[in-house]
Amino acid sequence: MLKKEFVKKVSDKTGLTVRASEKAVNAILDTIVENVCQGEKISFIGFGTFYSLKRASSVGRNPRTGKTIPIAERTIPKFKFGKVFKQTVLETKKNELNKSNKSN
Repeated sequence: MLKKEFVKKVSDKTGLTVRASEKAVNAILDTIVENVCQGEKISFIGFGTFYSLKRASSVGRNPRTGKTIPIAERTIPKFKFGKVFKQTVLETKKNELNKSNKSN
């Protein structure tokens, strides 16, 4: 699903205009990015947690030449799924599999 389709679904569910929904979605995404960049965690109970993680510097190897190369320390964004979100996806997949097995 593309962002445009996501905004349309938000608009349909909330009754807001597409323009207002796009503004809201952009504000939410911008807020998440800004705060994760500042090292803060953003948790939505049941959905998940956005956070950043520092990776220590290490030594890698160039597969073509075999030379070792230094890999600098860096900060990466992460997302941990919430329990309710994970269970919902698993149950949905399980139900889809059961339906397809019954039709065969």
